[in-house]
Amino acid sequence: MTSNEISNIITHFQQQCNDARSEDDIKGASNIFFNDIGKALGISISSHNEITSAYGGRIDSVYNNIYFEYKKLNLFSKPNYDGIKEAVYGRDEKDRGLFHYLVNFALQESHGDIDRFLHYLTSSVGVGFDGSKFVFCRFKLSSKTTNIYHSYKTKKFPKDFPRSFNVEFECSNPYEFLHGVKRILLYLRSTVRKKLSAESLCETFRAESEISKSTIVYLRNLLEESLETNIRIATLYNEWDRIFGTIYGDQESDFVKQVHALQKFYPIAFRNEDDVKKTLFIIQTYYSILIKLLIQNLFANLQLPAIKPDIIQDKSDLIKLFYGQRDDFCNFIDNFFEIHFFEWFTLSENFDIAYINNLISALDDFETTASVIKPEIVGDVLKQTYESLMPKDLRHMMGEYYTVEWLAEFTIEKSGYDGGIDTTVLDPTCGSGIFITDLIKKYNLKYSSEQSYNELVSHIINNFVGFDINPIAVIQAKGNYILSLGDITQLRQPISIPIYMCDSVLVPTIHAKQKANRNFIAITTSVGDFKLPILASRDESNTFLKLLSKCILSDYTSYEQFASRLSDEYGIVMNDDTAVLARNLFSQLLNLHYV
Repeated sequence: MTSNEISNIITHFQQQCNDARSEDDIKGASNIFFNDIGKALGISISSHNEITSAYGGRIDSVYNNIYFEYKKLNLFSKPNYDGIKEAVYGRDEKDRGLFHYLVNFALQESHGDIDRFLHYLTSSVGVGFDGSKFVFCRFKLSSKTTNIYHSYKTKKFPKDFPRSFNVEFECSNPYEFLHGVKRILLYLRSTVRKKLSAESLCETFRAESEISKSTIVYLRNLLEESLETNIRIATLYNEWDRIFGTIYGDQESDFVKQVHALQKFYPIAFRNEDDVKKTLFIIQTYYSILIKLLIQNLFANLQLPAIKPDIIQDKSDLIKLFYGQRDDFCNFIDNFFEIHFFEWFTLSENFDIAYINNLISALDDFETTASVIKPEIVGDVLKQTYESLMPKDLRHMMGEYYTVEWLAEFTIEKSGYDGGIDTTVLDPTCGSGIFITDLIKKYNLKYSSEQSYNELVSHIINNFVGFDINPIAVIQAKGNYILSLGDITQLRQPISIPIYMCDSVLVPTIHAKQKANRNFIAITTSVGDFKLPILASRDESNTFLKLLSKCILSDYTSYEQFASRLSDEYGIVMNDDTAVLARNLFSQLLNLHYV
């Protein structure tokens, strides 16, 4: 089934709802939709109408674990009437709504077992639908206590059951038709995919797994061949090695002690210290690939849920994916998919795309959109995988210690953070981003009902910033940041994730040098020294560098072409001194591009 065919099913459903004259018409259209979409997606959907609970109430329809309550046409848009309250809590004290339907049917399924009751209660979703808009509600596990028993809504209660549980009831604002249908498809997907968790991902991608071991060994052999024959790949590796030396300094000589531990993990020959570093580079490459494929899977399924992922057909597909051009990802987030150290394999003429396709297929077994439909269960889902890929002593020697979630929460609580709408937070050694993402979750809970999604995200990316010197930590933190933002397909314009690779200890020194130089920042790399011109603002500097990269990669041969685009498209006009620096930088990069 193609994406176009699924889109046609959704369009037909919308047309039937537009033509509906009653609740029964909406119910009939919904039954047809769930039947067709279930067949299209290969999901078995159990459909029942007018189901009565022994504990009270009759729900309009049930599709697997989704409980539907149909309301009068356009009730949620009716002025001076709270149609959402009617759908969720009923018209009056005797009428039931989705809150009590979820409770009563969970009681019926539990057969008096409290654990089963909690499982059904927190696994089910209530949907109110008026033919044009959807309202979603559910119970989620929480430290808060909620009274779920009301004698006039639930006929009887198991004798030994408590009346209150550590759950929280949440209800959404109305979703427009297409956005609501997309969310329903996400819930349907979740019933046939593995739970996204640190434990489940580690089980699939741990070092001992065949998919990880074979891919890492393949990449290691490819790197060895490429360093001799591909100057671009050699440049990326040498620059990573330079930064690696900056980070670990005198400890580099200790890495040879880790040979035995690495050999236990991977069937790779180690001759010297350089082989250990190359293997570390490959493990980080593999981990970076996993993070980026996970985020791409999330994004693709948020655009149109439940479509099987498109595999990589050829080298151009590979480039599109890791340049952020697949599904127009770069039009939503413009600094996640970047050609950096760990994308070196995309420059190899001999790369076997089957290894990427195997990872794409394995990741599609997971419900990657859990970060949207059940954000409370998603933390740093990849940290256990990274820990399993790297020997413990090697990680600790590199100073890599993951902060546990309870400690992050405790630290934030004691930090004096006031949770203000414009309060800014910088984590200068953010690692995988656990402090920042925890803060974003708290910010979401506090302000999501007061702001539109785009307003909320705008505040978040201005308020929460992270630095780290380790390039793989930056990628991981960016991935976790994206997961914490929810449905990124709602973004109206591209955003940049404010996680930056830098040495936070040296930032004040660099700032002082910048003041002394006035109009440029000096950068030292493995292929030479560069002077980056300083423009009027950080935004202008970001625009300058992004366009410069795009023009070089698009094979521009004239500095004037670049400068013209900068002026015409972005209104950035440089003074004479800055223009000289920009021209020299363009020439240096162009020469490297054609080496």
